[in-house]
Amino acid sequence: MRIQEKRTVMNIETAYLPPAFNVENTETVALTGRTLSIGGESEGDLLCLLRLPTSYSTQSKILVAVHGISRNPIQQLAAFAQTAERNDAVLIVPHFTKKDWHGYQTLVCDGVKPRCDRALIHSVDLIRSELGLARDRFFLFGFSGGGQFAHRFAFVNPGMVEAVTTVAAGWYTLPDPDAKYPLGLDARGRPLSESIDQDALLSVRYQVMVGDEDSTLDRNLRLDPDVVASQGTTRIERAEKWVESMSALGLATGKTSVVQFRRLPGIGHSFQQFLEDGGLCERVEEFFFSG
Repeated sequence: MRIQEKRTVMNIETAYLPPAFNVENTETVALTGRTLSIGGESEGDLLCLLRLPTSYSTQSKILVAVHGISRNPIQQLAAFAQTAERNDAVLIVPHFTKKDWHGYQTLVCDGVKPRCDRALIHSVDLIRSELGLARDRFFLFGFSGGGQFAHRFAFVNPGMVEAVTTVAAGWYTLPDPDAKYPLGLDARGRPLSESIDQDALLSVRYQVMVGDEDSTLDRNLRLDPDVVASQGTTRIERAEKWVESMSALGLATGKTSVVQFRRLPGIGHSFQQFLEDGGLCERVEEFFFSG
């Protein structure tokens, strides 16, 4: 794997566009700074787009933004380019293709691919090494399926994450030590083959956002009986249940936990709507980088 800088498409500087993307239908956004790619060259590689801020140095922060099941990394790159620029952050956007990384939301993909969290860790570590970045932890954002990935990544790898923002996730891993993963924390045996540390997961700051009109039971929403029984039916109910469970865990263990919940009026299950009407980038920037 190596970092590459290749070409400019329209006004979007990019090193790689997967063939599935129709560039003519991609929103034109001027991205300042260098945009590069890494990976995707051999079996097990996770392709990532990354953007370096103009003030880039070895002390730059790292912001990772994970797409939903539409699997459009360009959308994430465009949305958070200026947020990353203002806060001197290297922006990393992984591309979990449906063909190669089906099931990335739970960290465990079907087939022979490595675990999705480990693939991202490998890519981030390589980026750190190639760019000489000194920071051990990164900020992690995820929308919808990416929100599922983001909070589960933090649960399994809390030492790597500074803070998480999850937006409109379909369902969650509850901090229940007796429920089997990915419904709860009992990850013994398959699929993770490792334990999840309750105390460590509370060391991460979490922000959870959901639109108050995101109550449609669409075809992408998981409605398994065990999920419905433990978390409710809609994305709103499930977000509220997860925040409540995390807060209860903090009280029960005496651990200080930051779990911020935002239910945004007039917003449905739309990334673009969160951007245009929900102040998404401003809320993410404030939570990650202020104070």
